[in-house]
Amino acid sequence: MTEIKYLRLQDVADITGLGETTIRRLSKTGKFPEPDRLPNMRATRWKSDEVQEWIKQTSQQVRAAGPEQSDQRKPGAS
Repeated sequence: MTEIKYLRLQDVADITGLGETTIRRLSKTGKFPEPDRLPNMRATRWKSDEVQEWIKQTSQQVRAAGPEQSDQRKPGAS
């Protein structure tokens, strides 16, 4: 049986490069994995494997969009 590794919000922010508020907002809108409330704790944690899968899927979508999409976000890009 595989052990589940849980991440704190700050850990998720460090791994993804997203801000804590953005992570919570994306989770609430279904665009990021939802955290679990752990038994006997007054805290929420994200499953590491779900966060890693989200990163993998997001990076694949960015690559599929191609460089044209990336250039549009850069200041001064045509």
